Amino acid sequence: LKKAKLLAYLIGQGHTISKLAAYSVTELEEMKEVFKGDSPEAQKSEKGRQSTRSLIAHVKKYNLREMTEELQFIRLSMSAKDFIFKVVLPFLREIGLLVAQGELTVTQEHIVSTLLRDQLSQINLPNIGIKSKEMAFATPEGNQHELSIVIGEILCRSCRVPTRYLGPAHPAECLAEAMNA
Repeated sequence: LKKAKLLAYLIGQGHTISKLAAYSVTELEEMKEVFKGDSPEAQKSEKGRQSTRSLIAHVKKYNLREMTEELQFIRLSMSAKDFIFKVVLPFLREIGLLVAQGELTVTQEHIVSTLLRDQLSQINLPNIGIKSKEMAFATPEGNQHELSIVIGEILCRSCRVPTRYLGPAHPAECLAEAMNA
């Protein structure tokens, strides 16, 4: 049990299970001591910054496979909220700045959005909570950008707020009709 807890902690710090599996409990405890000085929140923030830098390097080189694998690893090693707040949002903010500065293309930005959308769609949280607090997610007619409503739905579900995902580009009167029904 002690070894399993140490493995879980060190995997959360970015180590791979294949690297850690051969270490003894004593060796794992020594590795944990390296991270002990930082608060868990500071460690998560630093991990997010490192992830953003690494992901941007992949985007610049069009290393889509590596970016996908890294996003998947990060998504699986964090809570849904931490993945969104510590990785996805800072990464999107940095991508937007780099596009505005001309360092990345709009195509690279669209690729990032597509890969992030894919990773976010794999977060499977239960749709439970008080029915009267249910939230609907949609974008208005003409707006095909759904990443923000996908993120909003995940955050609601992570707080046990039930959701209905209606998708992008709805005329207002049709949305009202669907919600009233």
